[in-house]
Amino acid sequence: ETPIFLWGDEIEYGIFEKQLKDKSEGVSTHHYELSLTGSQLRQKLTAIEYANSDLPIGCEWQPEYGSWMVEAVPRNPFGSYVSDLMNVEK
Repeated sequence: ETPIFLWGDEIEYGIFEKQLKDKSEGVSTHHYELSLTGSQLRQKLTAIEYANSDLPIGCEWQPEYGSWMVEAVPRNPFGSYVSDLMNVEK
């Protein structure tokens, strides 16, 4: 019997905070710093996923390296059909 091919995809997100610096010439510049809010953000995203758990496609949020990253993995594995490739983008 041929085994069923199931697979998943993970996406890692870095969390940054936009900072505004004023230069002496009156021109402002933007830069980004690491935001150490990964744990709080993951809790919020998990609550949103739980509220939408009736949808067929969703993800689970996992801690990632340091407190400035989170990782999304599919709630259920994808199958071996071409249509499953499209579900990655949903």
